[in-house]
Amino acid sequence: MVKKDLKAGSTMKSNDIGVPKSELQHIIYGMSNNTVSKISYRDSTGMHTIYYADLFVKAHKIANYLQSSGIDNGEIVAIHGETSLGWLVVDLACAIVGAVSLALYPNTDPSRVVRLIRECKVKLVFSDSEGFQEDLSQSGIQCISLKERSRGLNVRQIIDGETLREISYNAPLKREFTIVSTSGTLSQPRLFSVASNPLLRTIEEFVNRHSITGNDNILIFLPLSHLPQRMICYGFLKAQTNLTLSNPQFFSKDSINNCATITVTVPRVLEFCYKRKGDTCDKVFGKTMRLIFVGSAPTRPEVMQTLIDAGFPIYEVYGTTELGIIAMSYPGQRRVGYAGPRLPWVNIKTTEEKELLINTETPFLYGFMNNGLTEPFDYDKEKWISSGDLAELNGNFVRVVARVKDFIVLQSGEKIYVNHLEMQLSELLSDMLIVIVGNGGKNIKAMLFHEPSVKIDNLNIKRAIRMLNKSNHRLEAIKEYALFNNMPSAKEECMTDTMKIRRHAIEHRYNPIAKWTDA
Repeated sequence: MVKKDLKAGSTMKSNDIGVPKSELQHIIYGMSNNTVSKISYRDSTGMHTIYYADLFVKAHKIANYLQSSGIDNGEIVAIHGETSLGWLVVDLACAIVGAVSLALYPNTDPSRVVRLIRECKVKLVFSDSEGFQEDLSQSGIQCISLKERSRGLNVRQIIDGETLREISYNAPLKREFTIVSTSGTLSQPRLFSVASNPLLRTIEEFVNRHSITGNDNILIFLPLSHLPQRMICYGFLKAQTNLTLSNPQFFSKDSINNCATITVTVPRVLEFCYKRKGDTCDKVFGKTMRLIFVGSAPTRPEVMQTLIDAGFPIYEVYGTTELGIIAMSYPGQRRVGYAGPRLPWVNIKTTEEKELLINTETPFLYGFMNNGLTEPFDYDKEKWISSGDLAELNGNFVRVVARVKDFIVLQSGEKIYVNHLEMQLSELLSDMLIVIVGNGGKNIKAMLFHEPSVKIDNLNIKRAIRMLNKSNHRLEAIKEYALFNNMPSAKEECMTDTMKIRRHAIEHRYNPIAKWTDA
């Protein structure tokens, strides 16, 4: 392996080094001489700003460290933690050397993190949780801290100690660049690898449809382990926009102070804005915000309409983790309750049972992980793939109604789809998370989860349920309810990492301890 020192401060172009062999690498090396576009990021001391060129140098030094540590093309490196500059730097470094990043959510249970690391045969871990360092070292796995102030080796120390050297490759680059997890709403989450080219092609559609330029500033505050966040991040690095890296605690402050123009979020955040009556987009995101993309799960139409009326420029996006983006709204093509028109290269249709079938040229899924190796998925471009969603089509517009398995079968054989019931009851009991479950086929009942600080009024609960029962079919009547003074969590595997409920897991965990009250 030839390693040639590069002069500090020298302009590093892709053709000088002869490295880039993928579109993602071309994007990264394209940052090397960009001293205009900025990255604003938050750490324990506050907000800081660096240029793209500085980000490239940091990523390249980590890439040098990876190669000197024996991490080469195709090796798996785990990244675990909140959105941070360190997280982004390590992920870019993996792409430079051709390593595959295993993206782990920060709220994932520690035992599952360790299990996934072992399952993928990871040799090196970067984490912002110092507790993992000792646990993993006992298993012979090195763990480096993403935090600049830590007891052991950290990213800052590596960057300060490394010199820039050319990257060389022992084998052709693989198509996969990261490993993520399925949501696990219908089953146990499953790891699979993602190819970068379909992801980047999709984000180009974002850029074109929304006229995104270098004058924009993208706010990223959800975990970068969430694939749509990284998709937007890398697409916008290519478009040379400014970036603001924040977190859920400070996203509003950072959005306003950094004049963010674009962000990506999930329905839970919009529900929070909706409950804060009187909030406008200017108050939450600032006067410069012009695009808010929301996906991962359907947003209630009444929430969407209320926030749009309050000036929130919200555009729904629909896709699956495996197949990528299927449909997206954009100015002039937005209907409340619908996830926009389909992308030009995507075909959609529904079965007689209203299940959405998809045919796309750009599936994100490259292959499933098995014993540390990728088993490439034999994708047939002519085949229609089940989305697992029930949907209604209006021309090219898609309205997701529920998950296919989000129903309860009564003894009569009738199927009761519960998603719309949960949404209706949530509107009446806004401080609670509603989960509808079965009662041995006899009828349905409701689990009501709330924070300990919420004051409970059983009379109001019964009034809300009775109001709902009167407006729906008799078979959809909720007969009983149970209260829980806590929220189900991802750590107990009752929620996905993107905060979608895992109904089967919630029912399994909480049904045995439920105290049921007649509605």
